[in-house]
This record gives sequence, C-alpha cells and structure tokens, in this order.
Amino acid sequence: MYYDRLDGNQVYSMSGQPPVGYQPTAYYGNITNLASAGGLIGPPGLTMWSGKTAIPQNRSVSLSVQQNIGWGTVLDVSYQLNQGIHRYYLRNLNAIPLGADFAAQYLDPTTAISNPQNPPHLPAAFERPNYPGFGDINQHDFGGRSNYNGLQIAVNHRLQHGLTFGFSFAWSRFMSVTSFDPLVPNNNARNYGPNGADRRFIGGINYSYDLPKPGQMLHSKVLGAVADNWTLSGITTFSSGAPFTPSFSTTNGLDITGSGSEGARINVVGNPFANVPQGTPGLPHGVMYFNPNAFAEPAVGTIGTAGVNVMYGPSFINWDMTLGKRIPLGRESRSLTLRVEAFNVFNHVQFTGVNSSFIFNAAGVNTNSNIGALTGERGPRVVALELRAAF
Repeated sequence: MYYDRLDGNQVYSMSGQPPVGYQPTAYYGNITNLASAGGLIGPPGLTMWSGKTAIPQNRSVSLSVQQNIGWGTVLDVSYQLNQGIHRYYLRNLNAIPLGADFAAQYLDPTTAISNPQNPPHLPAAFERPNYPGFGDINQHDFGGRSNYNGLQIAVNHRLQHGLTFGFSFAWSRFMSVTSFDPLVPNNNARNYGPNGADRRFIGGINYSYDLPKPGQMLHSKVLGAVADNWTLSGITTFSSGAPFTPSFSTTNGLDITGSGSEGARINVVGNPFANVPQGTPGLPHGVMYFNPNAFAEPAVGTIGTAGVNVMYGPSFINWDMTLGKRIPLGRESRSLTLRVEAFNVFNHVQFTGVNSSFIFNAAGVNTNSNIGALTGERGPRVVALELRAAF
C-alpha cells in the first residue's frame, strides 16, 4: 500500500517508502548473519518530495551586431547570457553534524581509544539528531542556479580568388551551484563556482585555399599535371583547460570532519600558479603544473577551504591540415582525388590532465611524488593517405 496526496503544486509521496512499503532482500544467507544483512533492520534512507515544486527555467538574452567589412568578409560580434534558475539537487534533512564522531555522547564506551584524532564512535544512526533511526533523508529541491556570460566573435570570408576562411572565438564564464551542503551556513559560498563545462576561451579557424597553378600560368601540361589543382585546407582549434579541484587522502585514514555526511576539501593556503617549481626531476617531461605548497591538509574538525573547481587544467591548440589534388580523367565526371591528411600536424604535446591527488601522512606532509605532474595527452601526429576514384 502507499499514500499519495496531490494538493495544487504540493505533492507528498510515500510510495515504496518505509514503513508503508519496505522490502529488504538478503541472498545466500543463514540465520546467524541474517540480522546483519544490509538494510534488513535499518536504518533506512528516504527520498521525498515536499512543498511547492518550482519549475526549472532557462532565461536567455543575446545581442548581436553584424558588419560587412569588405573583401567578402562579414564580422559578427555578439553577447550571450543564459541564466538557469530552480536547478535540481537533493537536500539531506538528516545529515550527521560536523564533529559528531568526536563528541563525548557518541563515543563507543566498549572500545579503547587508540588514536585520539580518530576515536571509536557509535554507528552513524545514533549521531543523527533530527530523525533518529533513519539514514539520509533526501528531499528533492530546486534551489540551484547557473549563469553563462559570453562574448562571441565570428569572421567569415566567402570564396574569392580560391580562398575561403572562417574564425570563431568565445570568451566566456559558466558558473553554477548544483549541489546542497546541509552542514554549512551559506551553501552558495561553499558550492558556487565554475561549472565542469566552463571553458574561459575557446575558438577555431577553418580555411581552404586553391593553390596557384604554375603549369597553367606557364602553359606547361607536364608541369600542370604535377603542380596544378592542389588545395590546402585545415581546421585549427584552441581552448582553455577544464576546471578541477585538487583532492586528498590520508595514509592513516584520518577522520577530518567527524561527520559521515560531509567530506573535507583540501585547504588553499597560497596561489597555486605562483613560484611553480621548474625542471622538477622525476616528473614526466620535468614539468610541474602548479605549486603543491599552495595546498595543505585541513585541520581535524574542519571542512577545508577549497571551493568548487578552483583551478583550470592545461589548455591546448591543435592543427589538422589536408593537402589534396584533383586529377581529371578525360571527362568532367571522372577524376582521381589524392589527399594527404595530417592530424596534429606539428606534433605538439597537448596534455589533458594534471596529477592533483595529494596523499598526506600522519604528519600532514604530502607523499605523492608526482603531484602537479601533467598527465595524459591528446595523441601524436597521425598522417593518412587517401586515393579516391570518381566516375
């Protein structure tokens, strides 16, 4: 059985939720371990709807100016604003308070304290002050928001004298808060930051050029058979890196926050891009991307100072080019096409990630010797040959 009530915009649902509907399942058990099967006797977790449900919305504003600047070229400059409101996230109404693991009333009296920084404590179900006997109670909420602001520039040149090209560039910022932290007084201050899709700048250039025909100009069929009818084309793309937040772990399993509902973020104690060590021995390519001394292990009982996506990974610029020649075979409908394609034609190393996982020992010292190293790359130069017949 279940009970649903629809009242205007208010929906209350206990469909499939304890205690009305609760169906734990244990496989391959026996009487001695049946009671310890996960979820059999609690504490259960709930997901619920409550109150008025807002409708997620996107609001867009754009302003564009186009101008013919001559020589068959058009310039387009535009501003784009996209604002998202009532974005969806879950709000935990039964979170374990910060420091609960260290509180005297939750210490386990049956276990000796061997590590004062991580004392034995009662199970999490006993540390939830709002609704004891339950696990996480997640409420569907629509308090998230996002905003995108971008300056976009495009230049397009129509085909003239064998040349056509286009250029596009966007300088933008995409910010959002799409998660809720019940253990901080100001959720926006904690979780508002660059969206994972944010790229501060991104652009591209495309072009195609019919190379001069020396055989035709010199009236030489032999020279024309080799040097005429070549076309050079290509695409150049460039972009800033993806945002990320350095993570950390501890070698001794230190309980930082004292709450099973909240994990700590790393502390930011300086400018990560200042005083970056150069020529670091042992690191791939001898390059360190950021200064690891700008980060530190958070103190026990805190949640760390790092925000969301506080750093940006490596940018890239990539050149792909094609050189092609059309060879007529008597009739206009018959021809051979020879193409040489090169991806990453200049064979630049283009990194895709950064080793940003700190490992702190009991003294709070990072033990990851590769921290800050550039990792992964977009691949070396690849050359492809193609011969195609059309008839």
